[in-house]
Amino acid sequence: MILVIYLQHFFFPPFCRTKQVIRYRSSEVDSHVRELNRLREQLALDCHAAWLSFLAEFNAHYFAHKKAVKNIAILDVLFSLVEVAKQEGYCKYV
Repeated sequence: MILVIYLQHFFFPPFCRTKQVIRYRSSEVDSHVRELNRLREQLALDCHAAWLSFLAEFNAHYFAHKKAVKNIAILDVLFSLVEVAKQEGYCKYV
């Protein structure tokens, strides 16, 4: 349960407030917010670990990936030239 109190002539400590609104959180909500923040931090750490693992695995096969990309690029150029050669009025040098 979150209780919203609009400030007029009240003085409250600076936690959970803005200039115009104070949000009171019950202890149950507060514990859930702490758990949510902990899980978000754990998710960020797990994502970073997964990214580093992916980079290590990719790095182990870097030259194979590089060769495959180069060969695909060559095929792409050749197929593009074939498409241009099929067009009406194409003139090729002899």
